[in-house]
Amino acid sequence: MKEEAEYCGIDVSLKSHTVCLMDKNQRVIKKYSIDNDRKGFEKLENDIDENTKTCLEPTGVYSVNIFIYFKQKAYDIKFCGTKSAADFRKSMFNKKKHDNLDCIALAKYRIVNEDKTFDGIKFMDRLSSENSNLPDIGYIALSDLLNQYARKIKLTSSIKNMLKNIIDLRFPEAIQVFPHDRGCKTILKALAHSKEDILRGKVELIKSQEIKNKLSNSIGQYDLKISDFKYYVKELEKLEAEIKILRKSAKEQLGSKGYSSMFNFCGLDTINIAILITEIRDIRKFFRYSKNGRLNKKRSLKTFKEFMGISVTSNQSGNREGAHKLAKSGNAKLRSILFMMALTYISMHPKKESVSEKDLDPYRLKMLYEKFVKRGKKKLVAVTKVMNKIATDLFFILKEVSGNIEKNLINSNNQA
Repeated sequence: MKEEAEYCGIDVSLKSHTVCLMDKNQRVIKKYSIDNDRKGFEKLENDIDENTKTCLEPTGVYSVNIFIYFKQKAYDIKFCGTKSAADFRKSMFNKKKHDNLDCIALAKYRIVNEDKTFDGIKFMDRLSSENSNLPDIGYIALSDLLNQYARKIKLTSSIKNMLKNIIDLRFPEAIQVFPHDRGCKTILKALAHSKEDILRGKVELIKSQEIKNKLSNSIGQYDLKISDFKYYVKELEKLEAEIKILRKSAKEQLGSKGYSSMFNFCGLDTINIAILITEIRDIRKFFRYSKNGRLNKKRSLKTFKEFMGISVTSNQSGNREGAHKLAKSGNAKLRSILFMMALTYISMHPKKESVSEKDLDPYRLKMLYEKFVKRGKKKLVAVTKVMNKIATDLFFILKEVSGNIEKNLINSNNQA
């Protein structure tokens, strides 16, 4: 059996690995599971030799030990790209997926795509670096703060909906006085008092006369749910105070990390900046270098935009090219921020002046949108063009900020 195993696919996991052995005719001769320990590795070692072409995915730390074990014994073991292996498995088994099929696909991958496999030297070098995987506690704290903020916002929305239901019961005509927000602070203040006090003018309110007129002939059950209403109003005020504190804490953390200059740009508030920083983190991970060692801005910018979700794809059939649209790849949070920023700049009315070269210039972005609309492009296409330009500006803004942070750190270390 040992001589018959020409190819081997290993689907790795935490507790055990699934193994598939094939002969030279690409026929499955053995398929079994081994424990992720020395006995399991020795069991596999009895069925393969140094010439057996073995393939596995670089699945984080799970694949390290088995790779090192057989590599040190001079076995022919190589890694394959995770995405490439997933695409290959789909082409073989459509949408089916389980360990038994994965190990077969990995063995076949080594047969069909030998040129796409790699020996894992770079992968091992990355793991051997002592400091490469240390998390930045500052980013973790900021990310945790954003999670708290999101939970508070969600709870605030739920409480506002409950309050609106109570308002519809007690004072359904409120929507006629405040068409855009019947749960505004004026209505909340009004319904905290008795009906008689409002009608007698003892409570000072915005649109007081309109509220009196509607309340005097109201069909609502004003005396119901009073205690529930006051409880939800108190909880809402408490949540809004906590949200304000969280926003202040986020701003302080961003300032301490050297990102205070980003507050000067339009279309970016504290939370959006915090999301950008926690999702992108070190802008240098997008840097791509040419053979001469210089930064390749075009490739770096392309990588950054793909991460931001500004990757354009098209539907094609034969020689016919279909409509272009944004791909579903990339970070959805960042793409949403870019979209809202683009709408902000489009709705602005900046002073008419010569177009400046500074990043995130409102007049220049507004002109860019109007230029594409005048050409007959759809408004959504023009918005996408503005999003693309904003992503370009953000790349160079973050690049400059990162450089300034690094310089300040070096200066502080030298002074120390």
